[in-house]
Amino acid sequence: MSKTIRTLSLLGCVCWLAGLPLFSQVNTGRILGTVTDQTGGVIAGAMVTVTNTQTGVARNLTTDQAGEYVAPNLLPGTYVVRTTAMGFQAFERQNIMLEIGQDARIDAQLSPGQITQTVTVSEGVPLLDTTSAVVSGTLSTETIVDLPLKARNYQDFLAFRPGVMQTPGGGTLTTAVHGLAPSQNNNFIEGLDSNDPITGQNITNTTLPFGDAATILPIDSIQEVNIETNAPAEFGRRPGAVINVGLKTGGNAIHGSAFAFGRDDAWNATDFVIPVAPKQPMSLEQWGGTVGGPIIKNKLFYFAAFERESYSVGNAFSTNTPTSRPGVGAAQSLPDAKNALLGAGMTLNPLSLNLLQYYGTNNNPTSAVTIGFPDIFAINNVVGKVDYHPSDHHAFTSSFLLLR
Repeated sequence: MSKTIRTLSLLGCVCWLAGLPLFSQVNTGRILGTVTDQTGGVIAGAMVTVTNTQTGVARNLTTDQAGEYVAPNLLPGTYVVRTTAMGFQAFERQNIMLEIGQDARIDAQLSPGQITQTVTVSEGVPLLDTTSAVVSGTLSTETIVDLPLKARNYQDFLAFRPGVMQTPGGGTLTTAVHGLAPSQNNNFIEGLDSNDPITGQNITNTTLPFGDAATILPIDSIQEVNIETNAPAEFGRRPGAVINVGLKTGGNAIHGSAFAFGRDDAWNATDFVIPVAPKQPMSLEQWGGTVGGPIIKNKLFYFAAFERESYSVGNAFSTNTPTSRPGVGAAQSLPDAKNALLGAGMTLNPLSLNLLQYYGTNNNPTSAVTIGFPDIFAINNVVGKVDYHPSDHHAFTSSFLLLR
């Protein structure tokens, strides 16, 4: 029996989540299979070792009377399965890519021989999940990071999956699956609930019908995103897609990344729709990095990510400001309005006359002017994760997200 205790805390501009201990498999995978001999007879008591090649964490198992084994609660990654039994050559299957929520069946057929001899299979056809009827697809780190992505929001990739549709220009509030309402999707981060209780949307990375998200999970911190459009009953709650985000973890080698993206108004074209409006100032910056590695080899690992986004965009708009030029009418000119009131025999308020001298000079021929105030926005996103494997059958994972 294997147990994974998982906690996650998420701080954002709209909510705070504290994850309680969870015994679940919604963001992990399983490797299972049957061990047989060349005649097809099952081998009970065979030793099976499932090893994560990144962390070196190994899971030791023994086949039951039916020759079967199951390694549950495995983090997504690349694995090696090695099978041994007395009187048989060892069997080793390498380069097993395990995804979020995936059941990978690795059957081993052992040949008679010395246990010191090993039959190694390093390549094979893509694994087909024959254990369930779930329709799912996974966006890997390479796909998410390498493809062009506006604002580096992974939710823009959801429409790549069959049955998922986003209204053009509508933001993530219009992500519909198989014709269901966008609020019917089920969102998870590290296997824990990430649904807003009011709108039904994901707490992070969700945009309004226009604009961009106020909280962004850093792209470089994501291991993969799994989208299930025919999810099993264990998820419950909603009939739409199950969108499950798995975070990266540290390994036995120190690894990291750094990135910086920017845009400046010097590259913008002149707006010819409003000729009187000057080119508006604009500065878009997005930068950060990640780092992960070992604290105790094969047992304790850390991972951290930071991302900052800062936007400063000019917002041109038209307004009416009275002109100081006389002769253009009382509706637009302060001198003309003053003379019109005096001509009508009205007494001007002394306070108004006193303030009028501080108005300054506006020589525009009309009161219509175009001005602009910049929209300034900045968020800092932090991800931290610690994984501890005290034994081959127990694991502790703690994740911390500060998105604001």
